[in-house]
Amino acid sequence: MEIKCDKLKLNKPIVFIGLPGIGLVGKIAVDTIVKKTKAKKCGTINGDFFPPMVFVNKDSKIQESSDEIYHLKLGKQDFIFISGDFQPSLDSVDSFPLHHIFARELAHFLKTINSKEIYSIAGINVGDARITKEPELFFASNKFVKISEYKNKLKPTKNTTISGIAGLILSEAEKLNIPATCILGETSSKIYGDFESAKAILIYMQNKFKIKFDMKEVEEEAKKISNAFKQVVKELKKATESQKVMDEHKPTYIR
Repeated sequence: MEIKCDKLKLNKPIVFIGLPGIGLVGKIAVDTIVKKTKAKKCGTINGDFFPPMVFVNKDSKIQESSDEIYHLKLGKQDFIFISGDFQPSLDSVDSFPLHHIFARELAHFLKTINSKEIYSIAGINVGDARITKEPELFFASNKFVKISEYKNKLKPTKNTTISGIAGLILSEAEKLNIPATCILGETSSKIYGDFESAKAILIYMQNKFKIKFDMKEVEEEAKKISNAFKQVVKELKKATESQKVMDEHKPTYIR
């Protein structure tokens, strides 16, 4: 794994990590902030665990598969965003060590730039329950984070697991004495792109970190998902009522 980054004068940056995962919640959230704030690309992450392919751009030039590092400065506060299309696969036991390598080396890099705190953004799978409810937000953190800081805004995650880099970065950061928290939005593994869950996280981030940006596109996509779920609920209710009518008029036999 190789991390390349421009030399920047950073003032204890706050780091956000949003890579592909359940519902693409983290990726959507971080990609939106990067796009809408016009954060500047300042580095790349490459590794053997990325798919064996290269991208070809409009000029027929190739580009190696990579995740990207972006920088944004607001006042005196620096922000670093880790975004991209890749993290090691969870489909094979052979790839499990790659997750640890990715998280460990990323944590060490974030230590070298004197990161103030790290936030991984991810989805938490609540299955079909997501269809009938608005997504709630949860958190999990390492020992260097004060839980009281989040309890009034987010629900604590309990008795579960956080897979991939979103979870491992917390433990790797803890080894380096860096406060790290995972913010999770409720979603379903059946949803490919849960903008409604990402929207909830983005609203929280805007309020907490005072990062202002246009939410129009995310709100429009979130509304589409919400309307689709309402239609599913309506159809399910209609089917249930039809079944009740059929049951009420079903002939009975006495033998």
